[in-house]
Amino acid sequence: ASATLINNENGEVEAIVGGRSQDGNTFNRASLGARQPGSTMKPFVYTMAFENGYYPDYIYEDKAIKGGPYNWYSGYKGNVPLRYAVEISINTIPYRLADTLGAVNLYQNLANMQFKYLTPQDKNAIIALGGFTKGVTTTELSSAYSTLARNGEFIEPTNVRKVTTIGTDEKIFENTHTKTRIFDSGASYLMTDTLKGVINEKHGTGKRAKIDYKYQAGKTGTTDKNKDTWFAGYTPYYTMTVWSGEDTPTTIYSGLDIPKNI
Repeated sequence: ASATLINNENGEVEAIVGGRSQDGNTFNRASLGARQPGSTMKPFVYTMAFENGYYPDYIYEDKAIKGGPYNWYSGYKGNVPLRYAVEISINTIPYRLADTLGAVNLYQNLANMQFKYLTPQDKNAIIALGGFTKGVTTTELSSAYSTLARNGEFIEPTNVRKVTTIGTDEKIFENTHTKTRIFDSGASYLMTDTLKGVINEKHGTGKRAKIDYKYQAGKTGTTDKNKDTWFAGYTPYYTMTVWSGEDTPTTIYSGLDIPKNI
């Protein structure tokens, strides 16, 4: 498992866990382990949709896509609100939205949030469902969700505040926590409001991640054959993403709720 916790106020990485232990293995999965993010990528497509005139109660059809992805459940739900589509993690709708709004625009938003493992092949609507050539890290996802919590403003995730020379204490670098506008503030607010339902609604895929705190939003993620499981969640103050899986991608037959429980 790996996890990254970010302070939403300044974008700083306040805690990072690269694995259960460093004994015999210093590989930090949280900053270096690129894995397929599954449905944790969907909110960034919906935020783009909200920027383009859609809204949480907009009715959109869950239907079969010729040559495209199918849902994790059997069949299709027909006409549903986008809010509900997020809460139960429908696959067809974000894929079609990415195709309509331009997968290259989604790709560019991710690039602007410094997702470092992107490839040219990722300029494809399948990334709306987390289908990347290489993948993402918990640090990148936490930073992106923290951007939503910050009403669309990105701050580079780092735990470096200042670098000085030894002896003279001359300042070489100081983190100014520069903010970069990625998403419209209104669209980000609507996305946060929608993501509350993932946790609070009985049909929400993230209900097991609910904590005793009123203001909580988040999204689950699972990849094909359950090889990777994720939860990315935030309050107004902190954002945390947790990944669980095997170093060599392997189907997980139990423990799919581990990231939510953490």
